[in-house]
Amino acid sequence: MFFSVIIGLDDIWSYLMSNLDKLQQINTNVPRETSVFEADGLIFKRPASGGGAIQQTQWVEKQKHAQRIQDYLRARGNTTYFVPHMLEVSGSKMFAIEERVPGRPLTSSFVETLTPADLDIIYRGLANFINDMATYKPIITQSEHFDFPPEDGSDKKFNIAYILNHMKKHLTNAEIDTLKKAKAYFDDLSLNDASVVFSHGDMNEHNAFYDQPTQTISVIDVADARYENANEMFFRNFARLGWLDVERLVSEFNKLPHERPINIESDRYLMALRNALQSVKWSATEILKNPKTADKLRMKMLRDEIAAVARAHSALKISRASQTVDALNQSTDIQSATKQASQNVK
Repeated sequence: MFFSVIIGLDDIWSYLMSNLDKLQQINTNVPRETSVFEADGLIFKRPASGGGAIQQTQWVEKQKHAQRIQDYLRARGNTTYFVPHMLEVSGSKMFAIEERVPGRPLTSSFVETLTPADLDIIYRGLANFINDMATYKPIITQSEHFDFPPEDGSDKKFNIAYILNHMKKHLTNAEIDTLKKAKAYFDDLSLNDASVVFSHGDMNEHNAFYDQPTQTISVIDVADARYENANEMFFRNFARLGWLDVERLVSEFNKLPHERPINIESDRYLMALRNALQSVKWSATEILKNPKTADKLRMKMLRDEIAAVARAHSALKISRASQTVDALNQSTDIQSATKQASQNVK
């Protein structure tokens, strides 16, 4: 039980580095950015070999990011789930130490052995975890998220307005107009679409644990936590838990009190327009960062992406027009039925 007697980062580092071959490595997947070892009921993390100084610095920042989130969640005192205490993140020694959570990873084979009562605890715990994560940062709209700077603040100036203004020498007026109209339409309709919330960002069967004896659901590895479209958070991110009934998780989530309203429903046509606009934004940003990349091939790819925006914009408008017609027809049918019922009474 060396952690109970060794104190100081240098002591811990020296011991771990001299005994790595004796420690149990938990993750052996390739590729990976973190090597994870278990010792004395604790988890020891260090950057996977092969990364340079920049990658190592980024790794440390991600661990500090995780530490802040885990401290926040633990302070909320929600007993329906457990997150480990990250005891130390060392930038000088390049390692992190946190508690070992109880139980086993929630793999499909393990879930098959659990009771209905166990599953009730798991779904309730995951729903509460998602709800608490969403309070870590303000809930925002898809329009705000589209032009939101990355967590590290890089590329902050490359919002769509900046891009359209500075891409005029590369694109025609008609292409600029196509993008402006599509973005304005997206901004308007997205206000009533899925919210954007702060989320785990990397849910999988090895980042959720369950311990039957103590009936404890645990969530680990929030280093990739970020803003996500609420619909995609449930139906793409958490759906990576292959055994998960996403609709049941959404139902559990909707039962909880939310600090602010969270919309989960999303229009697939609006989602397609957002993705098309995002592709243009990424390509144009790279060109503005390095104008030398604006060769014929790159510009053809960009114009193909703009054409995709135009198609997605058109499909969304047709879909909304169809919905309006259906609503009018339904209203007319109701009025006709009401009138007929009134005549029958007479």
